[in-house]
Amino acid sequence: MSYGSAYSSLFVICKTVKQRDELLARFQKEKPGQGEFIAELLSASSPLYIDIDFPSGEVSRNLDNYLLELDRWLYENFNLRLKGHWQLEVDDGDFRCEIAEGKISDAALNWLKTYTVEQINDIRRYAENMYLPESTSVSDDPVFICPSCKTRSIEVVMTDCIVSEEIHYQNGELVYGFPKIHDSLNSHYQCSNCGWRLPVTPNPVDDGVLEKWLRQRPQTPDAFPDYAEEMFKLIRKTGHQAVKFCNWRLDLKVKRSMPPFFLPGLCPTTYPDADPSLDDDLRMICQDFVRHALASECCQEAPLDKTIYMASDISEQEP
Repeated sequence: MSYGSAYSSLFVICKTVKQRDELLARFQKEKPGQGEFIAELLSASSPLYIDIDFPSGEVSRNLDNYLLELDRWLYENFNLRLKGHWQLEVDDGDFRCEIAEGKISDAALNWLKTYTVEQINDIRRYAENMYLPESTSVSDDPVFICPSCKTRSIEVVMTDCIVSEEIHYQNGELVYGFPKIHDSLNSHYQCSNCGWRLPVTPNPVDDGVLEKWLRQRPQTPDAFPDYAEEMFKLIRKTGHQAVKFCNWRLDLKVKRSMPPFFLPGLCPTTYPDADPSLDDDLRMICQDFVRHALASECCQEAPLDKTIYMASDISEQEP
């Protein structure tokens, strides 16, 4: 018997194409969640996303139990979690419901009816200023509303961001990785209409937005390879243990890089597990050192000196 209507934005993100194909095949056969759901690919551009939907839009009173059963099936068989939300319309009113990490939460939407249209519009504008709205689909780019000019012109601007993506084969199957953001010192949200901007801060919300934005675009390789490789060769050629580059200093004796003293908020970096006598470790140190130094260029006075200065010891190097 129907309990009400529901509109779903539920999905599962698989780890590999092989896992996706196995999940879809078993889903059709085993029909987890009492057969109340259908599973299908969202789009060819998002090969690891599986959309979970209600076939007719009509749902039973046991919907929550069926969803939790489906989530348990995904977790026990594939180590995956059901994610997303759905809007439920019943006799008691409308509700927004969400599932994450095996738990369901909901919030009633009826309270808006007690306000006038003008007040509701004010509430909406306040919410748009305070929160970045979620994308309407996990396969689409996020759509943000500018809190200054109220246009949908917000873009994610990646500046001095070092990104890598691990894509490799395992047992003959292509394994899809996810972009890893190593450094995004100057990345920000920016309105292309009025110029409003908001720096990207290191929190899970921003990380998710940036990874989602990057996932649909060609991945950039590690930047600035010339400076890092030149530095590596100079260290090997001279045997020197101290380097100065873009006002940053690197002391290989203590395996520590230090930002300029006049740049607040930047901390030294140590490499306790690296062995500079090994080529791979030294290259890693040089690449990381160069990335941070060049990423701070916008905070320093131009033109920035990008000459690599060597010294046998950090004490012999000018501050």
